[in-house]
Amino acid sequence: MKKIKLKISTVELGLSVAVSWSTTIFVFGLLAMLFSSEKTSWTNIILLKDFINLIYPGWGESFAETLLMTVWAFTHGFFAGFSIAFFYNIFSGKIKFPTLTFLPAAYKKPDLEKPKEGAGNLLKWNVENKIFWESTGKKVATRNLWISIPSLLCGFAIWLMWGIIAVQMLNLGFSFSNAELFTLTSIAGLSGATLRIPSTFFIRIAGGRNTIFFTTALLMIPAIGAGIALQNKETPLWVFQVLALLSGFGGGNFASSMSNISFFFPKRVQGTSLGLNAGLGNFGVTTMQILVPLMMTMGVFGGASMILENTSGTLIGKIPAGTETYIHNAGYIWLILLIPLAFAGWFGMNNIVNETVTPNPGNPIQAFLKISGLLSIGLATSSLGLYLLIAGPPGSILLSKSVVLPAVIASTVLLMLYLTRGELQKNLKRQ
Repeated sequence: MKKIKLKISTVELGLSVAVSWSTTIFVFGLLAMLFSSEKTSWTNIILLKDFINLIYPGWGESFAETLLMTVWAFTHGFFAGFSIAFFYNIFSGKIKFPTLTFLPAAYKKPDLEKPKEGAGNLLKWNVENKIFWESTGKKVATRNLWISIPSLLCGFAIWLMWGIIAVQMLNLGFSFSNAELFTLTSIAGLSGATLRIPSTFFIRIAGGRNTIFFTTALLMIPAIGAGIALQNKETPLWVFQVLALLSGFGGGNFASSMSNISFFFPKRVQGTSLGLNAGLGNFGVTTMQILVPLMMTMGVFGGASMILENTSGTLIGKIPAGTETYIHNAGYIWLILLIPLAFAGWFGMNNIVNETVTPNPGNPIQAFLKISGLLSIGLATSSLGLYLLIAGPPGSILLSKSVVLPAVIASTVLLMLYLTRGELQKNLKRQ
């Protein structure tokens, strides 16, 4: 067997250790955020508390709080110090980034298999040629547009559904405070906004058909998760927070959807096509505001109902307290649209494979891996930003959003550029 020698410089080793350590700190920080509700206090997650109380009665609480404050201070201090050192070394050119082994193989292989005509790929696409447009392009472009619009509509609906869900959870007596429940809208908002950054690059690296199919299918995760979690009032807050984070997929879909449609139409009609895609796609917000409260009044998906403790309402009238409510329908209702839309995206949409649009999407699995890798970066940076904004031990000072939000944007872009390799990195830099 041939021996493989690994050569790594001191700077590369230091960077690898720093990335591993910062990831560990991030994971602990995220767990701290998830367990920071009133029902699960900070001190209860320190298992040493009871043991210390046995030896030194009354010292356990103080020890736990001190330890947590120390961890919090160290986390924020490390984040600030690492960020300063990291960005300084990037801009000074002192860091040579190694290929990180945790990224999918598609990131490290520049020679992806060449695309073939058919299987959703369009190798010849010149919509500025009027003859081609009238004979072939118009029909294909219109089909892609009318699949893209409802897919984007569902994305907006799932992204922003937590506002209505949070209000109804209060009306049904879920044991969370107003402040805790309305963190869900904040989490979904920042996640969706952050995921628009990587989503901007998906068409270039993965192709339109692959992107719309995969990102539409991903919306089923928060939809199904919400349907399951909302059936039990004892579901912990952190479950809803994770689902709200994943709902950000819908917010990110706007960037990839608009980018994709722009390539299907000639410049003389791009305004109309993009206007239809954006305008009707944004109608998902209104659709959600009408459909979700209405479906909560019907037991169409089974499951046990809950009794309203406070008066609620729909667009057509009030719902009095004491009425049976099926809040889990807020998640399940979207599966009626998402499942056929995923099939329509796969069998009805196309990748435009050329140097201008998508040079080399690879096979579908490679395309999905590339999308997943960039989405993971966006989820990680938005999670860290949320931790710095809304989490922290009692009495701690949270960072201002004017500091955190630019840091989230900058870190997302830089990590995308420097954690990728080969053809993928070239495409990101080009765009």
